[in-house]
Amino acid sequence: MIVIGSFISGLAPFWICFGNFYWAVAAFMMTLSLGEAIYSPRVYEYTMEVAGRGAEGIYTSLASAPLFSVKLIVGGMSGWLLQKYCPAKGHRRSREMWAIIGFTSFVAPVLMWLLREVIHPSDPDEVVEKQGEYEVVDTSLLGANGKQSERDKLISDVIVENADAKTRGGTNADGNRRKTVAIEIGDN
Repeated sequence: MIVIGSFISGLAPFWICFGNFYWAVAAFMMTLSLGEAIYSPRVYEYTMEVAGRGAEGIYTSLASAPLFSVKLIVGGMSGWLLQKYCPAKGHRRSREMWAIIGFTSFVAPVLMWLLREVIHPSDPDEVVEKQGEYEVVDTSLLGANGKQSERDKLISDVIVENADAKTRGGTNADGNRRKTVAIEIGDN
């Protein structure tokens, strides 16, 4: 959703490329707002997802840092664009200026799309949505010593035999590898 919302927000400046019309400015604001409404909640959710237990505040601060640091670049860029494409005297080329702004706003969504496997690698154990009731058992299949306990081996063997079982990987509060195992309750 972050990439989709970013692409939608990136489309916003292109509305003003049609000309200096009120409807173009209104379309710019609506498109930008729609894109932000789509990606903004997911950015906060993703930040909390990657943050370790007790480090949520630090991760939230670090996630906001690019918004402040980019203002240095945007300030200089906007002054240069206005001076070059919309001088006080002479021919103004605002459509070209907004096209450049539009293309620069597409850099981040394109990079996020190209690097999606680096940012959020797909997990082969990702849970596939199914209907039915599930009993969730959270086990530390790989503990600090990297070995399975006898209890966990037993649970793993039951899961392998049960075709309806699902697993999801992650880490627990101690930083150890964990799998959340969901076993369907019913006749097997």
